[in-house]
Order: sequence, then structure tokens, then C-alpha cells
Amino acid sequence: MVLAIGLIGYAIIVGLSKVLPYQNANLGQTSRTIFYHVPMWFAMMAMAYTSVYHSIQFLRKMKPRHDILARESARLTVFFGLLGLITGSIWSRVTWGEALATSDPAAWWPWDPKQTCALICVLIYAGYFLLRVSFENVIQRAKVAAVLNIFAAASVYPLFYVVPKVLGGLHPNTGEQGSA
Repeated sequence: MVLAIGLIGYAIIVGLSKVLPYQNANLGQTSRTIFYHVPMWFAMMAMAYTSVYHSIQFLRKMKPRHDILARESARLTVFFGLLGLITGSIWSRVTWGEALATSDPAAWWPWDPKQTCALICVLIYAGYFLLRVSFENVIQRAKVAAVLNIFAAASVYPLFYVVPKVLGGLHPNTGEQGSA
């Protein structure tokens, strides 16, 4: 535990204080956000797929342990998704909304397709928890939640990679319109 806290502290301090050897002309020193923002999305995806694995295992074996692991992995999915949205909003303010007034919502949220699809993905997982509290029967709750979790996990890849690639947008590698 102490080692983990030390390594996280080191990553934050060094990641934010060291000058980067190469700065993209468009991003400058803001590119350091990639050390935090992008890994949060990868962690979210890893947790989403871990969650769906345990949901499938629950449906196959009907062991409560798998439902608990699926639920907790889904919680981490939402947690990392929210952190990714927050860091992305800050990064988009510096990168794409620099010319806009701070009070302008478009400075913080330009409705880029990848940003919006990420929000949709987080909301789908938030719906998973709303569904869980709507059932009193524990087994029925776990079964229905497992099925929804399968559909939620199936939406991760299309929402993060397919839809933004088709629609383009501000994010890099999102179709012909990507500019940053």
C-alpha cells in the first residue's frame, strides 16, 4: 500500500513538473495530460471488460462472488470514466477552447463526438447501477444486471473507436476532420 501511494505520488509530481523533451506544436506542455487522461480511459475499458467477464461467469455458474466482482469492476469503470471526462474537459479547455471565455460552456465541452460518446458510455454504466437498485430479489437483480452489463460492455468499443472515427471531430485519429 505504501509502495502504491509512493509510486502514484511520484508519477503525479514528476509527470506535472518535468519539461517534456518534445512538444507537439499544437499541444505544447499540455501534452503531459496524456500521461493521466488516456490511461484513465484504458483503465475504464479494462474494468468494463473485467466486469462483463464476471457477469458472464455469473450467468454460467450462478455464484454470487461473480456478481460482486462484476459490480465492483463496473464501479471502477464509472470511476475511471468520470476521471477521464474531467481530465478531458480540462484538456479540451486548454487545447480547443483557448480562445473562448472561461464562462462559455463550449470552452470546456465542445461536444466532440469522442467526448460525447465517452459520456454516453459512462451514463450506460451509471444506468447499470440504477437497474441494480430497482430489484429486491438478489438473484433476479444479478441476472438482469449481468445481461445489461453484457450490452454495456459491447457498447464500449463502438462508442470509443467506431462512432468517433465515422463522425470525425477534434480528437486525433477520428476520421478526416481530426485536427489536433
